[in-house]
Amino acid sequence: QYGNHDHDKALKCLQEPEGLVGNVSFKYWQAGASGNIGGIVIWKEQADSARYYLALSLKYCEDLSNQPSQKFYIDGLYAYLALLEDNLPEAERILTQPYDLSVIQPQYQYNHHKRLHEFYLKKKDFRKAYQYYAMTVVYDDSLRNMKTRNNIAEIDSRYRQDTILIRKDMQIALTESRASQWQDWRTIPAAAP
Repeated sequence: QYGNHDHDKALKCLQEPEGLVGNVSFKYWQAGASGNIGGIVIWKEQADSARYYLALSLKYCEDLSNQPSQKFYIDGLYAYLALLEDNLPEAERILTQPYDLSVIQPQYQYNHHKRLHEFYLKKKDFRKAYQYYAMTVVYDDSLRNMKTRNNIAEIDSRYRQDTILIRKDMQIALTESRASQWQDWRTIPAAAP
């Protein structure tokens, strides 16, 4: 879905802050950075590097029970790696685990359904592949609508802030104008009788 140039750029951006994140004691962020790098190198079809970064991500998240989205994300990357290597039994084992999708971010669910679509295509189960493809379309539309709503809300917020600033600027200009007129009035000499 992305060109190699985009992968290289993303990888460079992710590896630069990795050094900074490595000094942070909050393991969730370290796990996320390593997982993101693992995802990029999977897309670049570098399985060995992906295995390294995904293992590092798991190390930082030894207890993922209180982070279901993070576990789901990392499991999904492992499933994608298994699909890349045509290890269908491993991909199936990961993709068919029971998850509580009500606590999983929509973007992660979208990626999960894409992987299930790819998995069933490789298994030549076209009925299920189509079923998951249809689900990805629904998620894609939903995510796009959410982005559109967020963009509209952001534009509306900026408009309101700009309107407030313009009103304040107008009030300040009016006050300065009145002060200037008052000062001019004070300096006009009184007419002699």
